[in-house]
Amino acid sequence: MGQRFPVDLTKQVVIPDRRWPIQGGLAAVYFGQLEGQNVAVKILRYRRAGEHWDASNKRRVEREIKVWAALRHRNICTFLGYVTEFSDYPAMVSKWCEHGTSLDYLKKQKPATRERLKLSQDVSNGLQYLHGLKVIHGDLKPVSFVFLVISILKFWQTNILIDNDCVAKLCDFGLVRLVEWEGPKGMTTTSPYTGTERYKARELFITEGRSYPVATFEGDIYALGLVLLEFVERRYPFQRFKDVGKAIKDCYPPSVRSETTHALKELTGHFWNLLEACWDEPLDRPKIGVVVDALNHFAQIYV
Repeated sequence: MGQRFPVDLTKQVVIPDRRWPIQGGLAAVYFGQLEGQNVAVKILRYRRAGEHWDASNKRRVEREIKVWAALRHRNICTFLGYVTEFSDYPAMVSKWCEHGTSLDYLKKQKPATRERLKLSQDVSNGLQYLHGLKVIHGDLKPVSFVFLVISILKFWQTNILIDNDCVAKLCDFGLVRLVEWEGPKGMTTTSPYTGTERYKARELFITEGRSYPVATFEGDIYALGLVLLEFVERRYPFQRFKDVGKAIKDCYPPSVRSETTHALKELTGHFWNLLEACWDEPLDRPKIGVVVDALNHFAQIYV
């Protein structure tokens, strides 16, 4: 992966209203404007809390900025630069995606199966680009949650957005892992993998015999299979279980064929072969190129 120097946009970005951000686990995203262009401003909620944590947080933020700045692809959310005036750590600026999160888009627009299949191709193409650069995303998920609090804010956890042209874009590179990185120090992580429980492959859970899991290409493929399940079959992974973590550790699949909606008609069996392959044992999961080719084939012959 080549390097591109991130652009300092300090004093150039305006946030018209800071009362209603889109809240995430570690960040808040605000609608902003940059020279007449609509942008998203991701402001991390880290606060200075001592020398050790300050250094750790600084490394994590700088790493995400440098990685994101180096990425250029139709299915990667476009990084524009960073600003330093909004919080203790630099805030990241990217193009605004008018349709918001992927699941919000699917819920509101209710696109036909062909469109859902196209969005699945978008996500897979974006992931293929990352894997080609030896970059593991580490937290692929379309999920969006809404919680009611005193001010009725929307909290979100999603790394797939839909832009103005209804193209799916991958975003949020805070948990990426760079494989075979030989560049400057500070671009690799020394922290154990966390991820999102429902979208995390069972081999990435911390156990008594596995205290330090790391993100893998195979873990990305597992999560991609869950995205395909939600996009095409409109099924929520592990929705038949109350304790999702236990279900994953006990090796239950995210969904079973009897739950199919037959969205792809006569291709349903072939599509489920692909899903189940994505959820197989790590070394038996397909490479991203195989998934991309399969989805392209489905798109060509689906009527």
